[in-house]
Amino acid sequence: MAITRVEVLQPTYSVEVNNLAIPTGPGATIKTTGIRVVGDELVTNGKFDTDSSWAKTEFTILNGQAIATAGTASYIDQPIQFVSGKSYEITLDIISITGGSASIQARGITTVASTITSVDSGTTYRFIYTDTSDNTTLRVYAGVDTNLIVDNISVKEIALIANLDDGVIVNDLDVKLGDAHIVYSTGYFKDKAYSDSQKLHTDIWYVRTGLIESYGLSKND
Repeated sequence: MAITRVEVLQPTYSVEVNNLAIPTGPGATIKTTGIRVVGDELVTNGKFDTDSSWAKTEFTILNGQAIATAGTASYIDQPIQFVSGKSYEITLDIISITGGSASIQARGITTVASTITSVDSGTTYRFIYTDTSDNTTLRVYAGVDTNLIVDNISVKEIALIANLDDGVIVNDLDVKLGDAHIVYSTGYFKDKAYSDSQKLHTDIWYVRTGLIESYGLSKND
């Protein structure tokens, strides 16, 4: 995935932008609902290259995958310090799931779970989690009747940059953004009265057109 660095919130943050149709030629304008800011990877050994970094209960790590077999409830845990008020994108590849259901969970003072079922087999499962209680553990859970194989588990903190003005293409590679803000929870980007946004520290930002990801509704002028 193409990434370009942004030194705004802290040095570990980067702007992740992709897949927005761009009008051609300098001076063309673009309307976009926002750009997502993505933090560094928080999971250790999410690709299961080694049998380490995960506390296992009836799970097996083998050949670069985490495997649960039906017969008893199974789970793997890893300590991750979530921060109240912040949002995270949790993803994992569901290689296969049969027989029952599973879930990806953030645990600690509270437990927040997103359910995985057979319809998710063969997909990359995504769960946007906003912490409210400084939870401390990431868990993948498989129910008693569930056969589950997963890989490529990832957790990254996310925020949004809301571009409240039109962006202007200044050449074939770059878009100039005006009045850019960091947005900490979703809402209507046409509404400039964000209670949860913070203006970036410079008035103008330049983003590579080949790196833009639309977030919500987008259109070209």
